[in-house]
Order: sequence, then structure tokens, then C-alpha cells
Amino acid sequence: RRGHAGMAPAPEMEFMSFNSEKDKDYLVRTDGAEWKAASQAGGVHRRMIQRLGGEVARATTVVKFDPNQSFPPHTHGGGEEFMVLDGHWHDEYGAFGKYTYIRNYIGSRHQPTVKEDGVRILVRLRQMAHEYKEPEHQSWDASPNSDGWEDIEPSGIFDGADLAEAEACP
Repeated sequence: RRGHAGMAPAPEMEFMSFNSEKDKDYLVRTDGAEWKAASQAGGVHRRMIQRLGGEVARATTVVKFDPNQSFPPHTHGGGEEFMVLDGHWHDEYGAFGKYTYIRNYIGSRHQPTVKEDGVRILVRLRQMAHEYKEPEHQSWDASPNSDGWEDIEPSGIFDGADLAEAEACP
């Protein structure tokens, strides 16, 4: 494995179970968490929300890609879904700006490129099932100004909810 711009890659991840019990609800605040170097390449940083596994894992993560990078083609064995939070995402499927929600189905393959503005995404990996067939790639404009939104009253979903204490990011 090679690092980015002559830098050594981050070490391989060991198996971990982090906020991964499906019978519990977690409230995770990522804004104060430290950015950790990702092991795929230099210039990629993540703040973990949930993870079950090692280098290949079911995971939910905020990922920040530094500007002006390209990455090798790769396949998502369990699929991926993500929301662009800032910047623009580029791959063979197109260019996607802030508030684009993207689903790449199980076995989908792409080669991301990050332009001068960098990009930050909220991504869920290996969350899909073969029982529910989907197109290889789908995307939606989920911006607040796009069509199809309606105002709703807050439900107080967390009022009195039995929330598990989220673990501190390892």
C-alpha cells in the first residue's frame, strides 16, 4: 500500500465494535471529535459514528477529503450510501454538490476524484442487503430548496428516550 504525497499510510484497523449494538439508540456529536487519518490513502480523515469490523466494516462515518486528490477504483461489497455535506463529490456517475444523497448498491464500483474545494460526506458502508435489489447508482437532491419537502412539527423524538451513552471515539 502507498500513502498520499509520499506519506506513509495509516495503520490497518483492528476489529472494533463501536456504538454498534442495534438494539440501542445513540446520540453521537461529531463536531468536537478529532479527525483520524483513514487508512485507504493520505488526505482522507474520518470521525467515526458507528463501526463493526476491521478495515472492512459496517460503518457510519463523517469523512473529509482534502482538495485535489484522486483515488484508485474500488468496489463496495456491502454497498454505500452518503450525503454530501460540503464541497463536491466527483466520480464516473457525475459531480454532486452539497445536500446530494447518493446510493451505490452492493458490488458497485467507482473512482472518486476530489477537486479544489475538497469534500465532506456522511457515509454508511455495508448497510445494504441482497434481498432488496436496487440500481447500481442512484442520487437525489436533498437540499432544503428542492421540490418535495414539506414543513412538519418537531416530534420530540429524543424527549425522554432511553439513549445509550455514545462511546468516545477511540
